[in-house]
Amino acid sequence: MGKGALMVALNLDTRAHGSTISDTKCMYTDGDQGSMLNLFDNAELGPMSAVPALGQSPAYIEAKGGGSCALQQSHFQLNFSGEAAGAVGINLQTAADPVKITKQEGPVWVQWTQADIPIPWQGTPGIGVLRTNPNPPSQAPFENISGAGWMGSLLAADGAFGRRSLNKVSLPAAHDAAMGEINNCTTFANARITQTQRLSIAGQLQAGIRYFDIRPFLPANQSGDAPTFTTGHFSVVPVVGAQGCEGESIHGILSSVKAFVAAQPRELVILKFSHAMTSKGKPFDTATQQALISQMKSELGDALFTAQVGEKVGLMTVNQIINGGKRVLCVFDGLDAGLYDAPGGVLKFGGISCDMDKPLQPIANEEHTNFDLFDCYSGTENAVFMMTDQLTKYRRFTDATWSQGEMFLLSFTLTLSDFNSTPAGGDLSILDLADTANPLLWQYATAMFPGPAGNITQPPNLVYVDAVDDQTPLRAALYFNSQVAS
Repeated sequence: MGKGALMVALNLDTRAHGSTISDTKCMYTDGDQGSMLNLFDNAELGPMSAVPALGQSPAYIEAKGGGSCALQQSHFQLNFSGEAAGAVGINLQTAADPVKITKQEGPVWVQWTQADIPIPWQGTPGIGVLRTNPNPPSQAPFENISGAGWMGSLLAADGAFGRRSLNKVSLPAAHDAAMGEINNCTTFANARITQTQRLSIAGQLQAGIRYFDIRPFLPANQSGDAPTFTTGHFSVVPVVGAQGCEGESIHGILSSVKAFVAAQPRELVILKFSHAMTSKGKPFDTATQQALISQMKSELGDALFTAQVGEKVGLMTVNQIINGGKRVLCVFDGLDAGLYDAPGGVLKFGGISCDMDKPLQPIANEEHTNFDLFDCYSGTENAVFMMTDQLTKYRRFTDATWSQGEMFLLSFTLTLSDFNSTPAGGDLSILDLADTANPLLWQYATAMFPGPAGNITQPPNLVYVDAVDDQTPLRAALYFNSQVAS
């Protein structure tokens, strides 16, 4: 019996390349056993394109495991033609488990399911081959801008930036943003599978993050009119309830944000509250939702942004928001319908369907929304699969017709597999995955829009990452903003 994998080749170079397959040994191809290795032979990869083509599923490839190949190592070599050509040799099957895929450094980069260790061959691991630009644009123009005051700097340097609507602006964003500290883990959880950040909310603000994914949590010993809310990264386990770890407190987050906007009068901050959960794994009841809203209003005070019912924040300009003085936008998803109160600062989140088999459209039954966002992660440990998935989704978004200030979230995040997301699943952590993805963000951003500046009308609005520990997402967002037509 052969062993298989899913495979994608992605070209992040701004130049076209061809690919061929050579040195093939003990591999099925041309559709035999479903293996489509031939897709990569005599293929053309244009700038920012992939094989299989964007929007298509990864190609399945399979090694021969019987007959004369039963005790032999399968192998093939993928070759790139063109300037600074490269090649990578891939061993898909060996005589004894576990299987090892070889890695070649340099302009051709290979990503496999579990970095630097053999693949255990549970299911169909993924091979991603990334062809990078050997000479990407320099980051230097964006390296000396203060993370704490970057919006103010752009407003001072370029009057056009302030006149842009929010859906024409790119902001650095943090996934599961409050999980820079880990507290009170349950029996079936630990930091490896729940910690998504290294910095506190205060530290992320200083690094330039302006959109925060906040997930409120109600510990078991809290109830009444004024419970002490924390945050958390939890999943629901039947019978047991919520399993995960707590992060920063809601009080600490709101205090950090209030102090930041008081010190930085030309910056705005967006807090998106969702996934609220109790220790029993249940959504907040009405009284608990009301308590959370009351705390948010009390602690943010006159910094809390307000709008009209159904008013589309994405159509408002940066100047309108910042000059209004109320610069903390609190967006909620999952509240009881009667608790949304845009004039009182409780903005309503509006999602866009992640069903990629249908035309993109707002989720049904979402009325009077204020903040409409396409937010669809890739759900893979493989950075190449993630990048092709997000590029496909971005192009689908920009091809659709929008008129209500809809925005796009570029989810540059990797997700632990079902096996690795259990406490006994291995050593790979969420932060490990982020350390794989984040160094590729600049290559990705500059390959999406190679210039000249002013050629794009719709940037990725939120550059969404794990493990914020420097200004990597800020530099990508600044680059996107520099490419937008005035």
